[in-house]
Amino acid sequence: MSHDPRQRGSRPIKIAYTFDRKTDNLARGLTYEECSIYESDENIERVAETMRKLGYEVDLVGNLEAVVKRLASDPLPDWDLVFNYAEGTTGSAAMREARLPALLEAYGYTCALADSLGMVQGNHKVLTKMILDYHKIPNSPYAIVPSLDSGYSDEKSLAQSAITSSPYVHALQTYPLFIKPSCDTCSRGIGSINKILSPADLEPAVAHLRQQFPDQEVLIEPFLSGREITITIVGTGPDARVIGAREMTWPKGNQWENQDFYSFERKLEVEEAWPDYSHPNLTDPLIMKCIDPALAAYRVVGCRDIGRVDVRFDKEGDDAAPVVMEASLQAQINSPQLVLHRFSAAGDAHSRNYIQSVECNRNRPALRDNVGRPV
Repeated sequence: MSHDPRQRGSRPIKIAYTFDRKTDNLARGLTYEECSIYESDENIERVAETMRKLGYEVDLVGNLEAVVKRLASDPLPDWDLVFNYAEGTTGSAAMREARLPALLEAYGYTCALADSLGMVQGNHKVLTKMILDYHKIPNSPYAIVPSLDSGYSDEKSLAQSAITSSPYVHALQTYPLFIKPSCDTCSRGIGSINKILSPADLEPAVAHLRQQFPDQEVLIEPFLSGREITITIVGTGPDARVIGAREMTWPKGNQWENQDFYSFERKLEVEEAWPDYSHPNLTDPLIMKCIDPALAAYRVVGCRDIGRVDVRFDKEGDDAAPVVMEASLQAQINSPQLVLHRFSAAGDAHSRNYIQSVECNRNRPALRDNVGRPV
Protein backbone atom coordinates (compact mmCIF):
# COMPACT_ATOMS: atom_id res chain seq x y z
CA MET A 1 0.00 0.00 0.00
CA SER A 2 1.42 3.40 -0.96
CA HIS A 3 2.00 5.98 1.74
CA ASP A 4 -0.51 8.84 1.84
CA PRO A 5 1.47 12.09 2.22
CA ARG A 6 -1.48 13.52 4.15
CA GLN A 7 -0.84 11.00 6.94
CA ARG A 8 1.64 11.39 9.79
CA GLY A 9 2.04 7.86 11.12
CA SER A 10 -1.43 6.50 11.82
CA ARG A 11 -3.24 9.86 11.82
CA PRO A 12 -3.99 12.59 9.28
CA ILE A 13 -1.64 15.54 9.11
CA LYS A 14 -2.98 18.22 11.44
CA ILE A 15 -3.02 21.76 10.09
CA ALA A 16 -3.47 24.80 12.32
CA TYR A 17 -5.38 27.44 10.38
CA THR A 18 -4.67 30.97 11.64
CA PHE A 19 -6.64 34.03 10.55
CA ASP A 20 -8.22 37.31 11.63
CA ARG A 21 -12.01 37.45 11.34
CA LYS A 22 -13.47 40.60 9.85
CA THR A 23 -16.53 40.34 12.13
CA ASP A 24 -14.36 40.18 15.27
CA ASN A 25 -12.41 43.29 14.34
CA LEU A 26 -15.49 45.27 13.35
CA ALA A 27 -16.91 44.40 16.77
CA ARG A 28 -13.72 45.74 18.37
CA GLY A 29 -14.41 49.13 16.80
CA LEU A 30 -12.07 49.07 13.80
CA THR A 31 -13.32 50.92 10.73
CA TYR A 32 -14.54 49.18 7.59
CA GLU A 33 -11.39 50.31 5.76
CA GLU A 34 -9.17 48.95 8.53
CA CYS A 35 -11.08 45.64 8.37
CA SER A 36 -10.83 45.31 4.59
CA ILE A 37 -7.76 43.09 4.98
CA TYR A 38 -9.47 40.54 7.23
CA GLU A 39 -11.32 37.35 6.38
CA SER A 40 -15.07 36.80 6.17
CA ASP A 41 -16.54 33.83 8.03
CA GLU A 42 -17.54 32.40 4.65
CA ASN A 43 -14.00 32.43 3.27
CA ILE A 44 -12.52 30.99 6.45
CA GLU A 45 -14.89 28.04 6.30
CA ARG A 46 -14.37 27.55 2.55
CA VAL A 47 -10.63 27.19 2.99
CA ALA A 48 -11.01 24.90 6.01
CA GLU A 49 -13.53 22.67 4.24
CA THR A 50 -11.27 22.38 1.20
CA MET A 51 -8.40 21.20 3.38
CA ARG A 52 -10.69 18.67 5.06
CA LYS A 53 -11.78 17.34 1.67
CA LEU A 54 -8.12 16.87 0.79
CA GLY A 55 -7.72 14.59 3.81
CA TYR A 56 -6.17 16.93 6.38
CA GLU A 57 -7.30 17.45 9.96
CA VAL A 58 -7.95 21.17 10.45
CA ASP A 59 -7.66 23.06 13.73
CA LEU A 60 -9.40 26.45 13.41
CA VAL A 61 -7.11 28.41 15.72
CA GLY A 62 -7.75 32.07 14.92
CA ASN A 63 -5.65 35.16 15.52
CA LEU A 64 -2.39 35.97 17.29
CA GLU A 65 -4.02 36.12 20.73
CA ALA A 66 -5.56 32.68 20.20
CA VAL A 67 -2.19 31.27 19.12
CA VAL A 68 -0.50 32.69 22.24
CA LYS A 69 -3.06 30.96 24.46
CA ARG A 70 -2.56 27.66 22.66
CA LEU A 71 1.23 27.89 22.92
CA ALA A 72 0.90 28.50 26.66
CA SER A 73 -0.73 25.07 27.05
CA ASP A 74 1.01 21.93 28.26
CA PRO A 75 1.58 19.91 26.19
CA LEU A 76 2.10 22.12 23.17
CA PRO A 77 -0.32 21.67 20.26
CA ASP A 78 0.49 18.72 17.99
CA TRP A 79 0.27 20.75 14.78
CA ASP A 80 2.24 19.40 11.82
CA LEU A 81 1.88 22.59 9.79
CA VAL A 82 0.38 26.06 10.15
CA PHE A 83 -1.63 27.55 7.30
CA ASN A 84 -1.14 31.17 8.29
CA TYR A 85 -3.49 33.79 6.96
CA ALA A 86 -3.47 36.10 9.98
CA GLU A 87 -2.90 39.76 9.14
CA GLY A 88 -2.49 41.14 12.66
CA THR A 89 -4.10 44.31 13.96
CA THR A 90 -1.44 46.84 14.95
CA GLY A 91 1.40 48.52 13.11
CA SER A 92 2.33 48.55 9.45
CA ALA A 93 1.83 45.47 7.29
CA ALA A 94 5.55 44.66 7.28
CA MET A 95 5.61 44.05 11.03
CA ARG A 96 1.94 43.17 11.56
CA GLU A 97 1.99 40.16 9.24
CA ALA A 98 5.41 38.96 10.41
CA ARG A 99 4.54 38.65 14.11
CA LEU A 100 2.63 35.39 14.04
CA PRO A 101 5.09 33.50 11.78
CA ALA A 102 7.96 34.74 13.98
CA LEU A 103 6.22 33.48 17.12
CA LEU A 104 5.48 30.10 15.56
CA GLU A 105 9.06 29.79 14.28
CA ALA A 106 10.35 30.48 17.80
CA TYR A 107 8.32 27.48 18.98
CA GLY A 108 9.55 25.32 16.11
CA TYR A 109 6.42 25.23 13.97
CA THR A 110 6.61 25.66 10.22
CA CYS A 111 4.14 27.79 8.24
CA ALA A 112 2.77 27.48 4.77
CA LEU A 113 3.33 30.66 2.75
CA ALA A 114 6.11 33.09 3.63
CA ASP A 115 8.13 32.98 6.83
CA SER A 116 8.61 36.02 9.07
CA LEU A 117 11.58 37.38 7.11
CA GLY A 118 9.70 37.05 3.83
CA MET A 119 6.71 38.86 5.33
CA VAL A 120 8.89 41.85 6.24
CA GLN A 121 10.74 41.93 2.93
CA GLY A 122 7.62 41.58 0.82
CA ASN A 123 5.34 43.94 2.72
CA HIS A 124 7.84 46.78 3.15
CA LYS A 125 7.89 48.27 -0.34
CA VAL A 126 11.16 50.13 0.22
CA LEU A 127 12.94 46.93 1.27
CA THR A 128 11.35 45.12 -1.67
CA LYS A 129 12.69 47.70 -4.10
CA MET A 130 16.17 47.58 -2.57
CA ILE A 131 16.22 43.79 -2.95
CA LEU A 132 14.97 44.02 -6.54
CA ASP A 133 17.60 46.67 -7.30
CA TYR A 134 20.38 44.48 -5.91
CA HIS A 135 19.30 41.57 -8.09
CA LYS A 136 18.84 43.83 -11.14
CA ILE A 137 15.14 42.99 -11.42
CA PRO A 138 13.28 45.81 -13.20
CA ASN A 139 11.29 48.08 -10.88
CA SER A 140 10.39 51.77 -10.85
CA PRO A 141 12.79 54.58 -9.96
CA TYR A 142 11.76 56.01 -6.62
CA ALA A 143 12.20 58.56 -3.87
CA ILE A 144 11.40 58.04 -0.18
CA VAL A 145 9.65 60.67 1.93
CA PRO A 146 10.28 60.00 5.65
CA SER A 147 7.34 59.10 7.87
CA LEU A 148 5.64 61.66 10.07
CA ASP A 149 6.56 59.61 13.15
CA SER A 150 10.24 59.84 12.25
CA GLY A 151 10.23 63.46 13.40
CA TYR A 152 10.19 65.23 10.05
CA SER A 153 7.48 67.87 10.01
CA ASP A 154 5.26 68.70 7.07
CA GLU A 155 7.76 71.00 5.42
CA LYS A 156 6.51 72.67 2.27
CA SER A 157 9.13 71.05 0.06
CA LEU A 158 9.57 67.67 1.79
CA ALA A 159 8.52 65.63 -1.25
CA GLN A 160 10.65 67.66 -3.63
CA SER A 161 13.61 67.32 -1.26
CA ALA A 162 13.16 63.54 -1.33
CA ILE A 163 13.20 63.58 -5.13
CA THR A 164 16.29 65.79 -5.22
CA SER A 165 18.08 63.40 -2.84
CA SER A 166 17.11 60.29 -4.79
CA PRO A 167 19.67 58.58 -7.04
CA TYR A 168 16.81 58.50 -9.56
CA VAL A 169 16.21 62.25 -9.51
CA HIS A 170 16.29 62.60 -13.31
CA ALA A 171 13.67 59.86 -13.81
CA LEU A 172 11.31 61.64 -11.39
CA GLN A 173 11.12 64.96 -13.22
CA THR A 174 8.39 63.88 -15.66
CA TYR A 175 4.74 63.81 -14.64
CA PRO A 176 2.47 62.04 -13.87
CA LEU A 177 4.05 60.56 -10.76
CA PHE A 178 2.47 58.10 -8.34
CA ILE A 179 2.68 58.05 -4.53
CA LYS A 180 1.82 55.30 -2.04
CA PRO A 181 2.40 54.32 1.58
CA SER A 182 5.44 52.11 2.01
CA CYS A 183 3.94 49.34 4.14
CA ASP A 184 0.27 48.78 3.50
CA THR A 185 -1.76 46.21 1.60
CA CYS A 186 -5.12 45.67 -0.14
CA SER A 187 -4.90 49.09 -1.87
CA ARG A 188 -5.34 50.94 1.43
CA GLY A 189 -4.08 54.48 0.99
CA ILE A 190 -4.59 54.36 -2.78
CA GLY A 191 -7.14 56.77 -4.26
CA SER A 192 -7.61 59.57 -6.74
CA ILE A 193 -4.98 61.83 -5.15
CA ASN A 194 -2.19 59.28 -5.58
CA LYS A 195 -1.73 59.98 -9.28
CA ILE A 196 0.17 63.26 -9.32
CA LEU A 197 -0.49 65.19 -12.53
CA SER A 198 1.55 68.32 -11.82
CA PRO A 199 4.19 69.64 -9.38
CA ALA A 200 1.52 71.70 -7.61
CA ASP A 201 -0.29 68.50 -6.58
CA LEU A 202 2.73 66.71 -5.14
CA GLU A 203 3.30 68.26 -1.71
CA PRO A 204 -0.39 68.34 -0.60
CA ALA A 205 -0.92 64.72 -1.64
CA VAL A 206 2.22 63.51 0.14
CA ALA A 207 1.25 65.46 3.27
CA HIS A 208 -2.17 63.79 3.20
CA LEU A 209 -0.67 60.29 3.02
CA ARG A 210 1.80 61.07 5.82
CA GLN A 211 -1.10 62.14 8.04
CA GLN A 212 -3.14 59.07 7.12
CA PHE A 213 -0.22 56.66 7.70
CA PRO A 214 2.08 58.46 10.17
CA ASP A 215 4.27 55.40 10.80
CA GLN A 216 5.04 54.82 7.11
CA GLU A 217 7.29 56.42 4.53
CA VAL A 218 5.74 57.61 1.28
CA LEU A 219 7.12 56.27 -1.99
CA ILE A 220 7.23 58.52 -5.05
CA GLU A 221 7.53 56.77 -8.42
CA PRO A 222 6.83 57.50 -12.09
CA PHE A 223 3.28 56.55 -13.04
CA LEU A 224 3.36 53.42 -15.20
CA SER A 225 0.94 53.95 -18.08
CA GLY A 226 1.18 50.55 -19.76
CA ARG A 227 -0.71 47.29 -19.39
CA GLU A 228 -1.02 45.63 -15.97
CA ILE A 229 -0.51 41.90 -15.51
CA THR A 230 -0.72 39.70 -12.42
CA ILE A 231 1.42 36.56 -12.57
CA THR A 232 0.34 33.71 -10.26
CA ILE A 233 3.13 31.41 -9.06
CA VAL A 234 3.25 28.20 -7.02
CA GLY A 235 6.24 26.48 -5.46
CA THR A 236 9.34 27.64 -3.64
CA GLY A 237 12.83 28.60 -4.80
CA PRO A 238 14.00 26.77 -7.93
CA ASP A 239 10.76 24.74 -7.97
CA ALA A 240 8.57 27.86 -8.34
CA ARG A 241 6.58 27.95 -11.56
CA VAL A 242 4.01 30.19 -13.21
CA ILE A 243 0.49 28.73 -13.39
CA GLY A 244 -1.51 31.66 -14.73
CA ALA A 245 -1.74 35.30 -15.72
CA ARG A 246 -4.44 37.91 -15.45
CA GLU A 247 -4.63 41.29 -17.15
CA MET A 248 -6.55 44.25 -15.74
CA THR A 249 -8.00 46.96 -17.97
CA TRP A 250 -9.90 50.04 -16.92
CA PRO A 251 -13.43 50.53 -18.29
CA LYS A 252 -14.46 53.91 -19.65
CA GLY A 253 -17.79 55.64 -19.35
CA ASN A 254 -18.20 55.67 -15.58
CA GLN A 255 -17.14 57.87 -12.67
CA TRP A 256 -13.87 55.95 -12.27
CA GLU A 257 -12.71 56.26 -15.88
CA ASN A 258 -9.90 58.67 -14.97
CA GLN A 259 -8.63 56.29 -12.29
CA ASP A 260 -6.54 53.95 -14.45
CA PHE A 261 -5.14 52.06 -11.48
CA TYR A 262 -6.50 49.88 -8.70
CA SER A 263 -7.69 52.00 -5.78
CA PHE A 264 -9.30 51.21 -2.46
CA GLU A 265 -12.53 52.82 -3.68
CA ARG A 266 -12.60 50.59 -6.75
CA LYS A 267 -12.14 47.50 -4.64
CA LEU A 268 -15.07 48.26 -2.34
CA GLU A 269 -17.50 49.76 -4.83
CA VAL A 270 -20.12 48.06 -6.98
CA GLU A 271 -19.08 45.73 -9.78
CA GLU A 272 -19.00 48.48 -12.41
CA ALA A 273 -16.05 50.01 -10.53
CA TRP A 274 -13.93 46.89 -10.85
CA PRO A 275 -11.41 46.50 -13.64
CA ASP A 276 -12.14 44.23 -16.55
CA TYR A 277 -10.17 40.98 -16.36
CA SER A 278 -8.81 38.68 -19.01
CA HIS A 279 -6.61 35.61 -18.73
CA PRO A 280 -3.99 35.61 -21.49
CA ASN A 281 -2.28 32.40 -22.45
CA LEU A 282 1.20 31.98 -21.00
CA THR A 283 2.57 31.78 -24.55
CA ASP A 284 1.30 35.30 -25.30
CA PRO A 285 4.41 37.40 -26.15
CA LEU A 286 3.34 40.07 -23.65
CA ILE A 287 3.07 37.52 -20.84
CA MET A 288 6.36 35.89 -21.77
CA LYS A 289 8.07 39.26 -21.19
CA CYS A 290 6.68 39.24 -17.63
CA ILE A 291 7.49 35.68 -16.58
CA ASP A 292 11.24 35.91 -15.94
CA PRO A 293 11.17 39.12 -13.85
CA ALA A 294 8.08 37.88 -11.98
CA LEU A 295 9.69 34.55 -11.08
CA ALA A 296 12.92 36.28 -10.08
CA ALA A 297 11.06 38.75 -7.83
CA TYR A 298 9.00 35.96 -6.24
CA ARG A 299 12.16 34.08 -5.31
CA VAL A 300 14.36 36.88 -4.00
CA VAL A 301 11.67 38.65 -1.96
CA GLY A 302 10.87 35.48 -0.02
CA CYS A 303 7.58 34.19 -1.43
CA ARG A 304 6.91 30.51 -0.77
CA ASP A 305 4.32 27.96 -1.85
CA ILE A 306 1.93 30.32 -3.65
CA GLY A 307 1.77 34.03 -4.35
CA ARG A 308 1.46 36.59 -7.06
CA VAL A 309 3.65 39.21 -8.68
CA ASP A 310 2.09 42.36 -10.11
CA VAL A 311 3.79 43.71 -13.23
CA ARG A 312 2.95 46.85 -15.17
CA PHE A 313 4.53 48.05 -18.39
CA ASP A 314 6.18 51.44 -18.39
CA LYS A 315 4.24 52.59 -21.46
CA GLU A 316 2.02 51.39 -24.26
CA GLY A 317 3.47 49.86 -27.41
CA ASP A 318 5.63 46.97 -28.55
CA ASP A 319 8.78 48.46 -27.03
CA ALA A 320 7.26 48.76 -23.54
CA ALA A 321 9.27 47.21 -20.70
CA PRO A 322 7.80 45.20 -17.79
CA VAL A 323 8.25 46.69 -14.32
CA VAL A 324 7.70 44.68 -11.12
CA MET A 325 5.35 46.59 -8.81
CA GLU A 326 4.79 44.12 -5.99
CA ALA A 327 5.41 40.54 -4.90
CA SER A 328 2.51 39.37 -2.75
CA LEU A 329 3.29 36.74 -0.12
CA GLN A 330 -0.32 35.85 0.63
CA ALA A 331 -2.34 35.36 -2.53
CA GLN A 332 -5.56 37.20 -1.78
CA ILE A 333 -8.51 35.19 -0.48
CA ASN A 334 -10.49 37.91 1.29
CA SER A 335 -12.43 38.92 -1.81
CA PRO A 336 -14.29 36.02 -3.46
CA GLN A 337 -15.05 37.93 -6.65
CA LEU A 338 -11.35 38.66 -7.16
CA VAL A 339 -10.45 35.04 -6.51
CA LEU A 340 -12.87 33.93 -9.19
CA HIS A 341 -11.54 36.54 -11.61
CA ARG A 342 -7.97 35.44 -10.98
CA PHE A 343 -8.70 31.77 -11.60
CA SER A 344 -11.23 31.54 -14.39
CA ALA A 345 -11.48 27.77 -14.85
CA ALA A 346 -14.45 25.96 -13.34
CA GLY A 347 -14.25 24.58 -9.82
CA ASP A 348 -13.35 25.79 -6.37
CA ALA A 349 -10.51 28.29 -6.66
CA HIS A 350 -9.31 27.43 -3.18
CA SER A 351 -9.15 23.70 -3.97
CA ARG A 352 -7.11 24.24 -7.09
CA ASN A 353 -4.80 27.01 -6.02
CA TYR A 354 -4.63 28.34 -2.48
CA ILE A 355 -4.49 24.91 -0.89
CA GLN A 356 -1.51 24.18 -3.11
CA SER A 357 0.39 26.11 -0.45
CA VAL A 358 -0.37 23.22 1.90
CA GLU A 359 0.43 20.61 -0.74
CA CYS A 360 3.77 22.33 -1.42
CA ASN A 361 4.73 21.74 2.21
CA ARG A 362 4.59 17.95 2.08
CA ASN A 363 8.33 17.73 1.53
CA ARG A 364 9.34 20.63 3.78
CA PRO A 365 11.24 19.24 6.79
CA ALA A 366 9.19 19.19 9.99
CA LEU A 367 10.47 21.41 12.79
CA ARG A 368 8.58 19.48 15.47
CA ASP A 369 7.52 15.89 16.02
CA ASN A 370 3.88 14.95 16.53
CA VAL A 371 3.88 15.67 20.27
CA GLY A 372 5.33 19.14 19.97
CA ARG A 373 9.03 18.46 20.53
CA PRO A 374 11.64 20.10 18.28
CA VAL A 375 13.22 17.67 15.80
